[in-house]
Amino acid sequence: MDSSTAESTREEAAASAVSATATDVRSATAPAADAGEETATDDSAETETQSSDDTSSDSSGESAASADDDSSDSSSSDASVSDTSASDDDESDANTDDSTAGDASTADTDGDASESGPTTDDETATASSASANETASTEERTEWNVTVTTVADGDSLLVEFPDGHLEKVDLVGVDAPDGDYSEDDYLGMATEDGGEAWLNDWGGKATGFVSGEVEGREVRIYVDSVADRRDDSGTLQVYVDDGDTATLNADLIERGYAEVADYPFSKQEEFKQEEENAYQGYDGLWRFYEPDPLAGLPDADEETETATETEVATETATETPTNASA
Repeated sequence: MDSSTAESTREEAAASAVSATATDVRSATAPAADAGEETATDDSAETETQSSDDTSSDSSGESAASADDDSSDSSSSDASVSDTSASDDDESDANTDDSTAGDASTADTDGDASESGPTTDDETATASSASANETASTEERTEWNVTVTTVADGDSLLVEFPDGHLEKVDLVGVDAPDGDYSEDDYLGMATEDGGEAWLNDWGGKATGFVSGEVEGREVRIYVDSVADRRDDSGTLQVYVDDGDTATLNADLIERGYAEVADYPFSKQEEFKQEEENAYQGYDGLWRFYEPDPLAGLPDADEETETATETEVATETATETPTNASA
């Protein structure tokens, strides 16, 4: 082989080698490029995924934020509703209180209306209670300033107390004639001839005396420390102060308008002495027992008859002759 042929063969071999190398390079490069494209694609996919994740994350965040905001708004709304409910409850309570106050006010108004209306059982009970209170108040005291409105008889008065109530009172220790007598009253006077009529007359005089002393006047009365506060009939027994050192009770005994009552009381001995003095002096009703000043003296007819008999006897003695001359 000549040199030119050999040269040509080397060049073809070199070219072939170059061509093979280039093919190998392309073969090697193509997968790399494919890999690069795949990498790029993967990177792009990852980028898109990341972007999608970011977007999803952002979306989730926004959703979460929105949800939180909504939850917050909902909580605020719930709180607002709760406040509103509480406010409504308060208003309801306030309305209830107002309603209660209104009911109470209505009750008061009804009470006022009841007071101004017709008398009811409650008012009657209240009046009875007031009367009971007045009686209780009377029982707690021992003396009063009262006004004598009426004189019932010689030992009983109708008086008005300071609280305005009227009550009958009896004069303690005194028994004035009243038309009802036992055989022992006034030393048995009613059993004697004309005795009852005499007592009735002095009963009227005793009533007149008491009327003149106290009727229409304000007087002080007080109870006794020994006698029962009230008698068997429930009548209050009192002394009537006559403005002096004595009492109206003692005046009636002293003047003979009444006798001493037969039950225990603190001034009984004093009154008995006054009664004895009146009897001995024949004062008042005790005058019934006063002896007749003419008792035991002969009447006019007896005196005339006696005188005539004396005269006849004298004449007879004068006319009879004597035997002196014999």
